[in-house]
Amino acid sequence: MFQFATISLKKIEKLSYKEFHNKNTGAYVSWLNNDITIINSSGLKSLFTVIEGVFGVTFALITLTTYHWSLTLTAIVMAFIIILAPKIMDRRLQNSNEALTKENEQFVSQVEDVLSGFNFLYALFALPMVTQHVKKASLDLKKRMSTSLELKQLYKSSDLPATSCHKFF
Repeated sequence: MFQFATISLKKIEKLSYKEFHNKNTGAYVSWLNNDITIINSSGLKSLFTVIEGVFGVTFALITLTTYHWSLTLTAIVMAFIIILAPKIMDRRLQNSNEALTKENEQFVSQVEDVLSGFNFLYALFALPMVTQHVKKASLDLKKRMSTSLELKQLYKSSDLPATSCHKFF
């Protein structure tokens, strides 16, 4: 897992002193946490799906070739169409993930700001403001996450024909 975190850490290492201190440490923790979460949920599942797909397609093409070469050619052309179509969504998905990372960063920063002012709010008998600010920040985060999840579900649904196709053959 640490190997994946080093990617974000290398980005942080390249920052100048001034750039680093433009954000608080919670923002960088959010980056690391979000990157690891995305890799776990997206990357590893995709790897095993690709391996399964390669073997399924290979055996299907061998079987089609034994029937007639034109079936194999048609299957290859259709596979390219199915593989290239989701590439349109890749950029949107990347933008959504970047926006989610920034939203997580903003959420952590807002919560840290509120909690760092706990003593002040306590002295003014204004502790309910902690709940108000954290609730508002979490609702903003939830809204952004739902948008990101909708794009991811759309992306996954565009992959369904490829899965169905290789299982059919």
